[in-house]
Amino acid sequence: MSTVDEPQSAPKPRGDALRALLSEHLRVFSAVAFAFGVAGLIISELGGVHQLRVFAAGLVALGGIGLGIDAGLAPPRTLRTPAWLRSRRAVIGIISTVLAIAPAVTALVALLAGLAGDADNDRSSLLLFLGALIGALMLAATLLTGGMTIVRINRAANDQPNPGDPATVDREGAEA
Repeated sequence: MSTVDEPQSAPKPRGDALRALLSEHLRVFSAVAFAFGVAGLIISELGGVHQLRVFAAGLVALGGIGLGIDAGLAPPRTLRTPAWLRSRRAVIGIISTVLAIAPAVTALVALLAGLAGDADNDRSSLLLFLGALIGALMLAATLLTGGMTIVRINRAANDQPNPGDPATVDREGAEA
């Protein structure tokens, strides 16, 4: 037996155990919270339980935040892209850009068409002009942003990859 008192480790607080559990299973907890939130929103809408909406929306937001934290703090991963997908990356980017801005363009064009068709009403012409101006500027900004995105996608697709970069190697290990 030793006469020297050996230092004993202090018991870990409960917060550390909870933090460890959350850090290990953050993705699962976040996905479950998101799924329960979506289910709660559906029940709230279909079942007429309107008080559930706030709680369900909070669960959706909490799940999304948790998934974002998990993705943001995850170690970087190098994805190996197949050659056939890499060869079509510009087309995929352009199609996704057009699909992303199409609803905004449609809504803004409908706004301008609605304002033009509503000129007979007794609304102030100044308000109609300001609404049309804002709609036209938003439409121009949306189209300009989409156009700039497409140009950047084309420019990036035409850049040559660095040889030996892990992202440019196929599954078989051959250079693309």
